[in-house]
Amino acid sequence: MSKVSITFIAPLVRELDVDGTEVVVRTADMDQILQLLAFTAPLHDELAAAPGAAIAAINGAELADADKLALVSWLWGVLARHSQAVKSIVAVCTRQPEAFVGALLPDRLLALLLLSVEVNADFFTRMLQPLRDLAQGLALPGGTGAADPQSATSTGPAPSSS
Repeated sequence: MSKVSITFIAPLVRELDVDGTEVVVRTADMDQILQLLAFTAPLHDELAAAPGAAIAAINGAELADADKLALVSWLWGVLARHSQAVKSIVAVCTRQPEAFVGALLPDRLLALLLLSVEVNADFFTRMLQPLRDLAQGLALPGGTGAADPQSATSTGPAPSSS
């Protein structure tokens, strides 16, 4: 009988200071994956039916300012229609109580959502990748766009591109 050798992927850990609270996002374990499956299912269908401008933005097209504003409006609409799922996703990924997540300012919630997607990219690739791409790719006229979770403290290897 031969011995099998497997090289396991090192779990990712990212830390982000959110208004004085050190929030740690780690690769989801199996129990968390099962919770995330339930929370992301309703988002998948809506993201799959994204408007044409969303697909163009994901593919790197330069959008007119009016299209960017319409896309941001659509994205916030998706988040608003699924606000409980979004809060639950962030709570599971950050291991923070939902009350903490619910009290976050919108930019902090979005930063933690994006960080959660980054750290758990293997899981989210098929479920929420369009959301992450849109949020990172949109720069509003006169603004800076979405929060950048890349500025978070990193522990562990960088996620691979898929």
